[in-house]
Amino acid sequence: MVTKRMISFALVMALALFLTACSGATEDLEGSNRVVVLIDNSGTFRNHQTEAIERVVAYLEGLGRRDLKRWETSNDKIAVISIDAMPDVIWAGNVLDLKKQNPDAWVKRFKARKDYSACTDVAGAFRLAAKYLDGDARTTSKYVLVFSDLIEELPEGSPFNCQPQRFAPAEGFPWEALHSVGITVLGIPAKQRLLWQRAASDKGIDMRFYTESETATAELQPPPKKTVEPTAVEQKRAKAEVAGFFSGALKMLLMIPLGLIGFMATFLGVMWVRRRFGTRRPLAVPTSGASRRSAR
Repeated sequence: MVTKRMISFALVMALALFLTACSGATEDLEGSNRVVVLIDNSGTFRNHQTEAIERVVAYLEGLGRRDLKRWETSNDKIAVISIDAMPDVIWAGNVLDLKKQNPDAWVKRFKARKDYSACTDVAGAFRLAAKYLDGDARTTSKYVLVFSDLIEELPEGSPFNCQPQRFAPAEGFPWEALHSVGITVLGIPAKQRLLWQRAASDKGIDMRFYTESETATAELQPPPKKTVEPTAVEQKRAKAEVAGFFSGALKMLLMIPLGLIGFMATFLGVMWVRRRFGTRRPLAVPTSGASRRSAR
């Protein structure tokens, strides 16, 4: 027989299915950030390098303090690149990896590259950074943080022999790869800022510059968590999924009382048939001995 507990269980299951379908239909795409930090490790920036590393360590610690829920995985990716004669990635990972880093390790990493500090390949460092800025602009926010004077001295023949200094961006500078990227440059001389700001404006690139005197007071905030807004097509599809589930859930809820009514009708019908046409108890048949006694 159907009990109240069975009815309650059916209603709870219908509600659970409904909530699951609604959450799946309205689920947003997961966004992520790409953050690349460039630090000038060349001789022309030597007087500012200690301050730059300290600012970068504070910035990275801010990224590492970002709270992640137990079920979340960090899609944000971070890379730290040394700008010198042969630019290279000295560290790469996500926020979870960053939490494990010792702040003193950053200074050791840059000191270990002193063999490459005579010359500077600025364009090469930005080309390397562009490789770590992969991802669709809709789902990925991209940031480049640069501590450099942006004075280029390309190596010639060896990491110790440099070409004459170049102050303006090189012809091979990867402007196209930096569209939709937020770039902040700190520690640049005022004359350099004028050259680079004009070049970036001509290319339609978003670059924010802080001169040597402005760098000390510049506030560096870790990028916010990337959120992805659904497109009109995705919103329409989500609404259609929810509407379809509403229709199915309504039919299911209607079927429950109808099923109960049908079951009860069948049950009562069987009971009525058993009472109306049920087998009666047969009469007792007398034995032969009893028949002879009655004959006497």
